[in-house]
Amino acid sequence: MKLQKDHIVEFETGLEVNTKYYLGYDCLDGLISKLSNYQFDRLILVTNREINTLHGANLYKKLKDNYDCGQIHIPIGEENKIFSTLENLCNNLIKKKISKDSIVISFGGGMVGNVVGLAAALVFRGIRYVEVPTTTIAMTDSVLSNKQAINGFYGKNHFGVYYAPLFIWGDVKLLSTEPQRSINSGLAESVKNGLISDPIFLDYLGQHLNKKTDYQWDLLFELVCKSIASKLEIIKKDPSEKGYGMILEYGHTFGHVIEKLYSNKIFHGEAIAIGMYIAAMLSNRLDYLKNEDVELHRYFIEEKLGIELATIPEIGIRKMFSSMKTDNKKTGDGVKYVLLEKIGKVLNPNRDYLVSVPETVVRSALNNFNKIKRSAVRNAF
Repeated sequence: MKLQKDHIVEFETGLEVNTKYYLGYDCLDGLISKLSNYQFDRLILVTNREINTLHGANLYKKLKDNYDCGQIHIPIGEENKIFSTLENLCNNLIKKKISKDSIVISFGGGMVGNVVGLAAALVFRGIRYVEVPTTTIAMTDSVLSNKQAINGFYGKNHFGVYYAPLFIWGDVKLLSTEPQRSINSGLAESVKNGLISDPIFLDYLGQHLNKKTDYQWDLLFELVCKSIASKLEIIKKDPSEKGYGMILEYGHTFGHVIEKLYSNKIFHGEAIAIGMYIAAMLSNRLDYLKNEDVELHRYFIEEKLGIELATIPEIGIRKMFSSMKTDNKKTGDGVKYVLLEKIGKVLNPNRDYLVSVPETVVRSALNNFNKIKRSAVRNAF
């Protein structure tokens, strides 16, 4: 497929609030036109300074040429997805004279989208907002859930709500400035979708992913489209993500802790990829996944996503267990895990897609990961 300017593919999220997702290439002018379909008194564009330098200033000018528009910058980085950033944004929105009739535009990655979405839910008990994702992981994953959250002292996404945007507008051309490592990190969630539910999609990724991310635009657009579709196929079976949708948490119990403990050294998708690898080892120890299935995880992580085990920090097992006790999937029965019965099928012994595992078995899997990681370090030198 040869991409054309303003070419748009339309998705429906299928959630309780069925948000429209418009995905295109070189299509930000279409966003300006789309906004004209809505009544509002003013717009506020929220981004960070890095994205503003790359793309935001141009978008802001176009918005101001057509509408009454203000702009707010928030700090960059997962370490700033916290209460103080949320509080400052809420107050700045009021300072910018928004009203119940205003629309806020989130322009950035998943961190920006989460903070803006939560602020939109809180200010005046709810104002409208639009998500414009600028990273691979935001386009293919985070904008699809309506989950808005910030991190607390003890872990990721502990404080949040479900709140839907007015619509989502994705422009794949924005990925032209995304670093190779960030693109690969984002596509880790796509690999997850294949591992948990769609071996055919996983085969497609095996054929087309490459760790150098030197994709032609038509292929990158197709990768983004298929990644979105793969997640929506799961969500539409369980829009609340409280039953079958829980399978999307594969790798996240370990991954979120790894991301929290090493927030300045590892990206979200990288942490989730390592979390999936550890979960695969755990499934193997419970006599579900075969050795070659665990190796398949490593193959995708290193060979297709370019996430080198030698560069991943060694896991402090004591810290890992301490942090997992605050995991947002924890129940009265303690920490539970999403595990695979086989490639493409999640283990479901209790009909909630969550599995209790003896701590000794989990420790064994973590020790094995550290052993493999040390071997990778030795082989790298």
